[in-house]
Amino acid sequence: MILQHEKVQFPAAIDSSMRGDFVSCPMKFKLRSLHNLASQRPSIHLHAGGTFARGIEVFRRSYYGEHRTVPDAFTDAVLAMLLEWGTFEPAFAWDDNSEVLQGKSLDRLILALGLYIEEYKPDTDHIQPDMVDGQPSVEFTFALPIPGVNHPDTGEPLLYCGRFDMLGVYNGAKFIVDEKTTKQFGPTWASQWKMRAQFTGYTWAANEYGNSVQGTIIRGIRFTKTSIDFQEAITYRPQWEVDRWLIQLQHDARRMIQSYRDGYFDYDLDSACASYGGCPYRVLCESNEPEGWIDAYFTRRIWDPLARNPEDTNTITFD
Repeated sequence: MILQHEKVQFPAAIDSSMRGDFVSCPMKFKLRSLHNLASQRPSIHLHAGGTFARGIEVFRRSYYGEHRTVPDAFTDAVLAMLLEWGTFEPAFAWDDNSEVLQGKSLDRLILALGLYIEEYKPDTDHIQPDMVDGQPSVEFTFALPIPGVNHPDTGEPLLYCGRFDMLGVYNGAKFIVDEKTTKQFGPTWASQWKMRAQFTGYTWAANEYGNSVQGTIIRGIRFTKTSIDFQEAITYRPQWEVDRWLIQLQHDARRMIQSYRDGYFDYDLDSACASYGGCPYRVLCESNEPEGWIDAYFTRRIWDPLARNPEDTNTITFD
């Protein structure tokens, strides 16, 4: 068992990514969410996605909330993107092949935001933000108790949390709106969202906050080194699907807690080890003495499920 003797604390809140880690491989959940192991070389995908999301957020707040012109709101957004990008060096990302770097450089992200505004002109966009007290409902953040599940150490309700880009209005009905960056649009791009637990959880949370949402609209932004284009998909969640998701979430959370109490987390040792280009912790699972590889490959970052890039902040050091 990797890091068997290191004392850990169970997190106060879980999100869709943490649940996804656990159901695919409980050991991955343990290493990322309990031991806070993260690659020393951050992901260009996470950083670029967070930077682009920040630009859209600021543009919407400026245009819809402060009633600034499109050029002025775009300027506000670009300044925010520059700050969000910071001193990040793409050449040191773990996924640093040339096509990715050329497609998701800072200048390409700024260009993509400008093209996005042209594609979905804010005054005529068929999706408008839900307005509350004169402000658009962007970066919708939630933290809700999971019914019937308590934290194993504190006894307080275990929270389920997350954030999505916007609560929007489409054809007179409320929809969750979330932007997704991608490197390709294939025949399955739209269908992949139909049972995505992330969006079912968003639906549950929005409804719990008193918003009766009809579904989720996903806006894809495709980056390549030669082009930037867009695609839109709509997925619906009837109440029975939301109810089933909540029962499953409760079950999975209880299994997480039981593994924590037992001090043993199962390994998948199968497809999860190679999915999405390979699990970042595979180097540990391939070794009979995994602790010897930790300093060379990993740092400690607390996963913040409410941040645009959950691994981008709260860096901690080894004892």
